[in-house]
Amino acid sequence: MITRKSGVIVSAFFLFALAGCSQKMLERLLQPAKPMPLYNTVNQPGTYEEHLEELVGKLAQNDYIILGEKHDNPEHHDLQLDILKELHTRGWLKQISMEMLTTSQQHDVNMVVRRKITDFYGLEQVLEWEKGWDWQLYGPIITWAISEDIPIKAANLNKSELEIIRQQPQRVGTEILGSAGLKIHKDQFKESHCGYIDRTRQESMLRVQVARDARMAASMLSVKSGSVLLAGSWHARKDIGVPKYLRASKPDARIQSLGMIERPVDNYLALEKEYDIVWETEGIPRPDYCEMFKNRQLKKP
Repeated sequence: MITRKSGVIVSAFFLFALAGCSQKMLERLLQPAKPMPLYNTVNQPGTYEEHLEELVGKLAQNDYIILGEKHDNPEHHDLQLDILKELHTRGWLKQISMEMLTTSQQHDVNMVVRRKITDFYGLEQVLEWEKGWDWQLYGPIITWAISEDIPIKAANLNKSELEIIRQQPQRVGTEILGSAGLKIHKDQFKESHCGYIDRTRQESMLRVQVARDARMAASMLSVKSGSVLLAGSWHARKDIGVPKYLRASKPDARIQSLGMIERPVDNYLALEKEYDIVWETEGIPRPDYCEMFKNRQLKKP
């Protein structure tokens, strides 16, 4: 149970997270893990279509699916769209939840789906699409979903909610992720900020992270089954991400997390703890963000 004494953030949008916790969930967590399926189309026999059909066959056996992506990798978005189309063809897909949409956009999302507005560039304007998400990568998924009458669910927090969470003084408790899970998040925050982050900032980022994961899980639970979440690969991790909140709320649900991982992969054994299935892709060129950050620090007076 979440209590003030335990130091957990008490917020309406993720109180659901512990609902339904039971012995069944503990028994499921203690079951021996099955080998993680690994897909790619470089050094494995078979065609892309054959891999895709096999993958979707595994995914469609579940109630909820999380497709973890690198936000700026076009190959990941192409794969997501192909998976969604195949799930729809099989009659499985009931809803698409998206990290890229906030709850303040839901009214407009419902309107464009209802009116079947599929004008590619017009949609970007109507939805007031956030510029941080490349519309050229996400627009094709949204226009396809609208053309097929598939409901789209905003899965992220809006700006006012984020502001409240950042200002809350409470620390996040360990009920769902455990102290080890919280440490994984904090270590990642430190690494992604090149080591330049203080404890106060870490705690604030942690509150936002768990609230976002809980909100994404809640968006998926608006249907009993047939829901897919498109989100960053960190959110998709089964050990610390959205799947943990889904299981806390609905222990008997069948949930599968797919991680789209870029080559080279250093540790496949670690990936087995993070995802149920992995699809390995090529990476894309990116700048050295830490070097850029250090240069900015040096230029400060």
